[in-house]
Amino acid sequence: MSKIITTFSPQGRDEVLMKIEVGVHVYFHSAYEDEVDEKLNSVLHLLKEIQRKEVIMMATLDEALAKVTEQTTVDQSLITLTGQIKTMLDAALAGALSPAQQAKVDAIFSGVQNNMSAVSKAVLDNTPQAPPA
Repeated sequence: MSKIITTFSPQGRDEVLMKIEVGVHVYFHSAYEDEVDEKLNSVLHLLKEIQRKEVIMMATLDEALAKVTEQTTVDQSLITLTGQIKTMLDAALAGALSPAQQAKVDAIFSGVQNNMSAVSKAVLDNTPQAPPA
């Protein structure tokens, strides 16, 4: 709504003789008002549904991130532990094993390392690449 206010006063006088205030209200009536309202309500419903699903998806993503972080910690712990065990065995058994026994110990740790590498490769191969910016 817009208002137009005009005042008239005689020349040189401070008193107002007449004040006119006009209010204008414009409303366009349409034969399609009900259809437009229905479509707007439908759009609002869809937006609310999208928001609801976004909340669920964010919770799911947070859970997945926590599990990946936990798994990363476990994987790193296993890698560190494997390396430490190999170092301790090498030190403890230095010269105590026959060449055949040492070859078997080396084969065990080589197999563990290969398995960890295979798991890492599988994860990388099956992780979607980020789209270019």
